[in-house]
Parts: sequence; C-alpha cells; structure tokens
Amino acid sequence: MHRGQNPEATAFIEQISVSNPSLSLDAVLERSALVEGRIRSLFATDRANDRLCDPYVGLVDVFHGPRIMRTIRARKVENNANFSTHHIMPLDQPNRRKDGDLSMVAATEDFQRNWTLFTEGMLELNWSNVIAAGGSVLSCLSPLPERMVPSEDAIRHHYCSKAYATSDIDLFLWGLSPEQAEAKIIAIYAAVCCSAPSNVDIVCVRNKHTVSIYSQYPRRVIQIVLRLYQSPAEVLAGFDIDASCCAYDGNRVWASPRAIIALMRQCNTVDMTRRSPSYEFRLAKYSKRGFEVYVPSLRRSDIDHRIYGRSVSSVAGLARLLILESLENPFLAIRLAVAVAGPRTDAKLEIKSSDYDITSLRIPYGPGWDAERVRKFVRSVVIRKAPFIGTSRSSERHKSAFKVALG
Repeated sequence: MHRGQNPEATAFIEQISVSNPSLSLDAVLERSALVEGRIRSLFATDRANDRLCDPYVGLVDVFHGPRIMRTIRARKVENNANFSTHHIMPLDQPNRRKDGDLSMVAATEDFQRNWTLFTEGMLELNWSNVIAAGGSVLSCLSPLPERMVPSEDAIRHHYCSKAYATSDIDLFLWGLSPEQAEAKIIAIYAAVCCSAPSNVDIVCVRNKHTVSIYSQYPRRVIQIVLRLYQSPAEVLAGFDIDASCCAYDGNRVWASPRAIIALMRQCNTVDMTRRSPSYEFRLAKYSKRGFEVYVPSLRRSDIDHRIYGRSVSSVAGLARLLILESLENPFLAIRLAVAVAGPRTDAKLEIKSSDYDITSLRIPYGPGWDAERVRKFVRSVVIRKAPFIGTSRSSERHKSAFKVALG
C-alpha cells in the first residue's frame, strides 16, 4: 500500500502507474467508477458498514503519491477531423497541456499559496469536521498558466479572470450533530468576520439549504451547506462533475480517482447516471476552466442539425450540450449553417450555477457588490417571496441566521 493512502486509492495509483501512457485511461476510470458506486451505495443503505469507518475511503491524498498521477496524459489529435470526434467544447491548442506536463500544482505549499490568495485569507479557522470542496479547490489545484510569472498580484489577477470570476467557496460539515454543526457555522462566521478589515461589512443570507457569507469584492462568497455528512468521502461521492471531486481539509488535498483522471486528461467524462437538472450547464462552466467534455459514444454524423434552432432550456442531455457548444463557438454555428440566436440568457445564467446545485436565489457577485448592496437585494426579494434571513456583523441578531434545522 502506498504510504498514507487507503486501499482503494492504492489500487487506483497502481492501475495508472502500470497503464501504458499511450493507452486510454477509460478502463481505469470505469473501474474507479464502479468502486465509487459501491461506496456511494453503502452511504445510502448501510451507513454503519465497517468500510465507511475511514472518512476518506476511496479518496486519494493528492500530494502523497507518485508524480505519475499528477502528470498530463494528452489525447492524440492527429488531424482536424478527429479533434472533436468524441469531445464537445474541445480545447484549442494554446489551452492544451503537453504530454508529461504537470496536471496540477507541484506541491502542497503551492496549493496553500494559491488557496490563501483565492480566498483572500478569509478562512483562518479550525478545520476540524469541515472541508472545502468543488470548484474553489480545483481552481487552486490546477496549474497556473504556463507563461505567467507566479507573483501574488499575477495570481490574484488570474483568479479574477472570467473563468473564475463568479466562483464561490463551498464548505461542507461532516461527523457532527446538529448542535455541533450550528456551533461550527457560528465559528466559521466569526473567523470570516475577524479576517475582514474594520471597514468591510459582512452579511449572511440563509435559505433552507445554505448559509452564504458575503462581504465585499474581491472577497468571495462563502457558502456553507446545511446538510450533515458522515465524511468527506460522502461529500465527494455526491458530486456529478469529475473535475470538481476534490477537497481541502485545512491540511491535505484529497480527490476522487475521477477528478485525478479528469485533470490528467483535461476532460470531464459524461456520466448520465449522475445527471442533475443543471448537469450540462456545469459541464459548460468547466469547459471555460480547461476541461473538455468527453462523450465516448458521440457520433457527430448522426446529429440532427435542427436541434440548434431550439432553446437550450427546451432540451436536455446531449442536445443541450451541443447547443451550449454552438453558443460558445459562433464559427461552429456558421459552419453548420443554422440559425442560432445570439447569447441566450437562460444558458448564460445557468452556466454560473454552483457546483453544489441547491441554491434557489442567485445573488450577483463582482465589482460594486458589497454587504449593504447584497442586503438591499435580498430584502427586495423577501418582499415577494422569502425564506431568507439577512444580518450584518454589527447586529446583535446575527445568531438568528444560524438557527437552522440540520439533519
């Protein structure tokens, strides 16, 4: 067994280590998905099973394994004809990493530097029974652009780019009782308040699924999910997008084999058994962050081009992915000689959806948005429909924002 890795992670590392680099990782991914599926089934049907005693069961400790699992396996593109044969929203050449390049940052220290800059130092807290997971962790785990000088200013500018501009920070609680979870949420809120300059206000917005903490751009939204999980492994087992299946526990970075393969190949593999209502929109969001969409069964010659004239909200599955591809690639639409009406607002809004697809209110984030503006926005919504609670750091009522039903 690889030092510090669980049996499932060890088996995965051995598979990718012996796999011929010239061969596809499809078989390894398929085996890993079966293992993860069995673990996921245990969380649903037998939560007391001994296999689940390890909170990181099935997850890989990213920086405590051989370099091969942090190395790009570039797909071979022999000509333009097979550039997009089985890939939707294929990456252009400048965004394709070379075979053998690092698929993620080199060491824990690099990740932690990126994390501090990405979070603006807001999360100096006791990380026991808390993990960050999803796009924020992936952003800090992914390699920085090749030509970028990794200064603090350059990294901050990179994380404010269009691809990451709306990325929030999702936190998940695990192994706690409802009372302990409530105390932990208050402690997280207090830590965020302590990290803020004295002239920066804080506001919390709660719905039945999350408590979100807003301050002032560029400080990102912190979203605490109000569901109690048994372990980090259960959190990541519920994620639908391969690349987002990574987590940070304040000390180590963990990832599912699905995420590691996605990083190695720069692609998310479609799995319709994990499809959610916004699945295709989130695949499109990650295509902007350097991940193609791999559809092994895709045959473009069989596509009925009439789908491109339909609204993106009126279709699902492959048809929706293809329409989203055409919206992001006007040259494709012209080449298809179809009438695709120019940016469709439903698609543009949905692509900004969270990794954890549960929010019922989207609050804008960006320059000009501070706590007071968020507070006014929420109050305007509350007048119409309103299971939301807003409160500022200075208010004595702030604890009421955390009187939540957890279970």
